Amino acid sequence: MFFDINGTTIFSVNDNQLSLINYDSGEVQKSYELETSRIISGVSVGYNTFLYTDADGVIYAHESGSGDLKWTKALEDVVLSEILITSTNVYVQTSSDVLYGLNLQNGETQWSKKAQAPLLSIRGTASPVAFEGLIFTSFSNGRLAAVREVDGIQLWEKPISRLKGSTELEKLMDADSKAVPINEDVFVANYNGSLTRFNIRGGEKVFSVDHSTLKPIVLHKNIIASINTDEEILGFNAVNGTEIWRSQKFKNRDITDLVLYDDRIYFGDFEGFIHEVNPENGMITGLTKTELKRVVDVTNSCSRYAARDATMLLLTHLCGLRIGEVANLRIADVIDTDGTIRTEIRLDAERTKNNQARTIFVPKQMQRQLKTYLKTARKQSLHGFLFATQKSQQFSANTATQHFQRL
Repeated sequence: MFFDINGTTIFSVNDNQLSLINYDSGEVQKSYELETSRIISGVSVGYNTFLYTDADGVIYAHESGSGDLKWTKALEDVVLSEILITSTNVYVQTSSDVLYGLNLQNGETQWSKKAQAPLLSIRGTASPVAFEGLIFTSFSNGRLAAVREVDGIQLWEKPISRLKGSTELEKLMDADSKAVPINEDVFVANYNGSLTRFNIRGGEKVFSVDHSTLKPIVLHKNIIASINTDEEILGFNAVNGTEIWRSQKFKNRDITDLVLYDDRIYFGDFEGFIHEVNPENGMITGLTKTELKRVVDVTNSCSRYAARDATMLLLTHLCGLRIGEVANLRIADVIDTDGTIRTEIRLDAERTKNNQARTIFVPKQMQRQLKTYLKTARKQSLHGFLFATQKSQQFSANTATQHFQRL
């Protein structure tokens, strides 16, 4: 499955079906059948257009409102990275290190640039980035290029790191990480190489520090955060490249790309956990998986209402529900009329902090916990509240908060 978000709409692709989903409610607004089920690059959305590519290197462009096919374009190789859409052009990079500028309206080639590919590279490509009339992209030869949007004329191309070793494997310096331009500089990193800061206009190197990654870097104020190839998360000073912090807590957890949102870094792992990290110091916000398990184990062994308390606790951590939202849950929110546990919890606007309806995914671990709890809970009707105090009264947000503090 691939998806992109444009405004209040999520564009989700599964096989050859595109669904337009309301961001707040989770309701499917429209569905379209796509031209192929062999989608490689995912879906990119912008300027009343959505695009995707298939395993043969063909780009498909559709009109967002109607879903009508606008044009197709066959490239020389497959596209493995996100497509960049601007008001006039589409920019796309193939796995053979060719960067194309295509007309947004008809797909005609405006210009193309081919980099010299090494004998050995890692499967994957960087996504091009637009900034102040320039397109920045990096290649499998470990070099970053700055070209003009309008005509593809190259202003400069520089190596991200110095060459290491003598064999082809030792020389592998693939750059799949998207460049991050800001103000007068652009940051980029590569495999078996460096995290480097260049001056945008001339390509002069401001600093370069040893770092190996294939994942995107994120910039927060004066901190650059990145995952290295050992699955350590690091924070660097964006002014001089000095390492500020390093976290080894998520090694061997197959963590996802880092996402910056609301002054926090978020990422997932192979077990479906979402983690939140403070980019200033690398500290985890909330409980780690090990800490959460410890709290649940203590709750199960010490609490008179172990199943209830563990379920309330896990709903906040596994589903991201606020304490007030947990207190207001009804049995019908989590169990269907046939007795099965729902895979989604749908909250109406009156029960959320921001007065906006939202849909919450219920992972399998949470489904199992709810099933265990509901075997012991007193279910007067499907309209009753999911949790009650020992006096059989509904939890308020305040009493639930006090209860959590005691736990």
